[in-house]
Amino acid sequence: MIPCMALAGSFIEKDMYKLTEYSIDECVQSPTYQKFLNLKADEVIQKNLQCAKCEYLSYCGCGCRGGAITLAEDFYGIEPLRCIFFKNHWPEKIKKTMEDCLKNKQ
Repeated sequence: MIPCMALAGSFIEKDMYKLTEYSIDECVQSPTYQKFLNLKADEVIQKNLQCAKCEYLSYCGCGCRGGAITLAEDFYGIEPLRCIFFKNHWPEKIKKTMEDCLKNKQ
């Protein structure tokens, strides 16, 4: 049992309890599952200097752990897609596109 589908096939999946062997209650209380669910951003920041020094930290909050585990193969690593999103200024681009659409609609 994994917390999200992004973790399917990742290195962390082997540490998750299997529903065929444990009850749902046992799966949810398993150490790896709980570590994933209860991870705090400051713990990631302490172990990830790249995120700690990033100007977009207050926007992304260290990104998605599922993405970091799957794409960077690191529980505390960067979440590459979130980095691309913010470092390429996509929030501003999306906002401008939406504003332009609304202007043209009127």
